Amino acid sequence: FRNIEIPITVMAEVSGIVYKQTENGKIPMERIYLDIYNEQGLLAAKILSEANGYYSYLGLPPGIFKIRPDAVQLKKLNLQFSETELICIIKSSYNGNTYPNNDFILKKISQLVP
Repeated sequence: FRNIEIPITVMAEVSGIVYKQTENGKIPMERIYLDIYNEQGLLAAKILSEANGYYSYLGLPPGIFKIRPDAVQLKKLNLQFSETELICIIKSSYNGNTYPNNDFILKKISQLVP
């Protein structure tokens, strides 16, 4: 047998749930696009929430990433995220990291006006 060395880059995973705030509480939102931007402000990934609102992306290298719902889609749906974005700081790790619970709560635009 002969050892073959293969270079591997360990990546991180981010995940969470997209909700819509209603008068009766939060409900999961399916098919919501989330954009992940790198430190240079370039789109690193675009992902879609599942039927239960869950989203997950595996493949982020160490660095600082900003995650936010797609602005064009939110405008079409008359929804808004109360925060600007979520910031995720990915640290280098031998085994990789997971960053769960990056949840988004979307509201109708009229709900945000006092």
